[in-house]
Amino acid sequence: MPQNLIKSRSMRIEKVMLETAKFATVVGNREVDVKRLKEVIAKDGRVFTAIDVVLYKDVKDQDIALVDLCTKQRLEEFPDEGYVILDGQHRTVCALQLYQEMQEKKTDVVIPNFIYANVSEKEDIKGENIISRIMTFNSYHKSWSSKDFIKSAHTHKVNDDVITIIFLLSSLGFSISSISRILFNNHKALTPQVLSQYISDKGDLPEGAPKKALEILRLLIKKGFCVNFLKKRYLFEEIVPRLNSDHPEIILSLLNHLDNSTVAEIQNLSPQLLDANGIRDILNSFKKNLSKDESDTHYVIDLSEKTFIENIDYFKNLVEEQKYKKKNKRIPKNIACSVDDVK
Repeated sequence: MPQNLIKSRSMRIEKVMLETAKFATVVGNREVDVKRLKEVIAKDGRVFTAIDVVLYKDVKDQDIALVDLCTKQRLEEFPDEGYVILDGQHRTVCALQLYQEMQEKKTDVVIPNFIYANVSEKEDIKGENIISRIMTFNSYHKSWSSKDFIKSAHTHKVNDDVITIIFLLSSLGFSISSISRILFNNHKALTPQVLSQYISDKGDLPEGAPKKALEILRLLIKKGFCVNFLKKRYLFEEIVPRLNSDHPEIILSLLNHLDNSTVAEIQNLSPQLLDANGIRDILNSFKKNLSKDESDTHYVIDLSEKTFIENIDYFKNLVEEQKYKKKNKRIPKNIACSVDDVK
């Protein structure tokens, strides 16, 4: 367990009654999916691992936004003695559902009318950001995915441009390592721990040029590259180092002149050739066939606020289209190819 948790975990164990206790979680916590866990708890007849909570009265000075644990409805009021869950929301929801079903005689499962909870003391919580603690708990227990950390970061930093970019790319299916490579030129620069520290104002995001990266990503989509290909590591492993060289205009010019057949050739490379400089060979071959006028015409990166807003809106539209297609179960393999470029 991380040392900061060992030092700060001064707790008391309580038997919390399911029929009377009030439970909430913070806005941005992970979505609850209880089917499999509920079956396990029903089989065992109880929740064996204590949940981690804090009394609302001990953290309400942080002005945190709460939602009801089960309904996910925003809570305008919450009792001082109510429990804010730091870790164990899935277990609690399962216990509450099973207990309710038992009371209504909808199941033969018999479980206790309580759940054990580790309750953090007031002095233990003092001065600590609750959002950061939740993220730290879940980072240690590995119950959150990287996507969960990104979603939570966006919920609590909704006006942060860089977090917005990270969230949009994650929503399109880019892994955190791919996002890190694209935005920060290092696939290990962005991690759940970095996000946790940033949310709690104890650290910064890596240095990079996210607005520039977003403009280039949009250019690639406009040229015909599909999201399902771009979210893999191969293309950016090849072009990112060139973009951060002393002469980035060379690769930008090359990308801007790519035609449909060359894009298709790159996307159709076998896994073996993708790992064996296949993209580099195609780009170099394409470059040799450019005329002098084409080679001398450079793509100018537009970093104006107007273009940035347009790019954000463009990627928001991509995300919404993806959601629509998933909802209607009509998801073509190349989701980005059917989206008209936002002018």
